[in-house]
Formats: sequence, structure tokens, C-alpha cells
Amino acid sequence: METQEASFHAHCTTNGLRPIATFTDVQSGRRDDRVQYQTMLRYVVEHDVGHVVVLFLGVGRAGYHRRVSQ
Repeated sequence: METQEASFHAHCTTNGLRPIATFTDVQSGRRDDRVQYQTMLRYVVEHDVGHVVVLFLGVGRAGYHRRVSQ
């Protein structure tokens, strides 16, 4: 997890992005009715977010983090 966090922050720094919110899903990514996914979509619209950075914790794993940056 620390490696993924470091990679995420390095990506944001390199691209001039500032993390502002974190949304975590532990359900299958095949469904778009996931609670945190829908919460993220509402947040993006309500806060006029310009970028969404998605951090996958591993290929084939059900859990991942969606991080919103501005």
C-alpha cells in the first residue's frame, strides 16, 4: 500500500495536481452502482473537479482507491 501511495503522490506532484478527496471501493469494478463510485461522481460535479486519478492496488484485485485531485 505504501508503494501505491508514493506512486500516487509522485504522479500528482509531477502533474501539478493537489489531492482533495479519497473514495475507496472494495466491490467489483464491473458495476457502476457502487456507493463510493457514485459518491465520487457527485463530488466531481458538485466541486467542479478537473482531474480524477485512479489508483489500482493490483491487477485482478477487487479493492482499489479513487483519488480526486484539483
